[in-house]
Amino acid sequence: MESETTIPSHQDETKTESTEFTKKQKRYQDLIATFPHVQGWFSKAPLIEYCGHWYIQAGLEGCLHVQDFFQARPTDILVCTYPKSGTTWLKALTFTIANRSRLDDDSSNPLLKRNPHELVPFIETDLPTFISKWAFFEKEKSDQEHPDKVLFLKYEKLRADPLPHVKRLAEFMGYGFTAEEDEIGVQSFGLLSE
Repeated sequence: MESETTIPSHQDETKTESTEFTKKQKRYQDLIATFPHVQGWFSKAPLIEYCGHWYIQAGLEGCLHVQDFFQARPTDILVCTYPKSGTTWLKALTFTIANRSRLDDDSSNPLLKRNPHELVPFIETDLPTFISKWAFFEKEKSDQEHPDKVLFLKYEKLRADPLPHVKRLAEFMGYGFTAEEDEIGVQSFGLLSE
């Protein structure tokens, strides 16, 4: 007697994932309905208060999902920036610092052909999140209280004098520059200007 083996199809997995996502999304929507809402800029997009910050519905759903399911590993490096504050440049620096030992020469650098946003994975929402000055200063305080866990860089300072900040970033990431690299000059790093 032959036994039949059923191999689950990719389609079944996708359907299950879709159903689970729909359930979670509904749960977030029900929870969000209990939060304070105020009229936003668009009549169909109210602002919703959560933990002292104002969000648009889709952004808050994403935030709640990340809080429930994102699990940082000890080796993860999170690049958190405000829009238009050097995000692309910082991602390019981060990528190059972490991968410079693997790049034989400048011609093999994937940044020559690809955008840093494609090379550095990210959690991002396309909708603005409104963060108070208090939260900004709390983040800066974290940098001082936990220098091994949080590095707070200011775009204006990085742009004005990149070299010490790139060295600081490399050291923080665990990829400090060697004496030989310092001798050659980090300027040959190729990304010290936007």
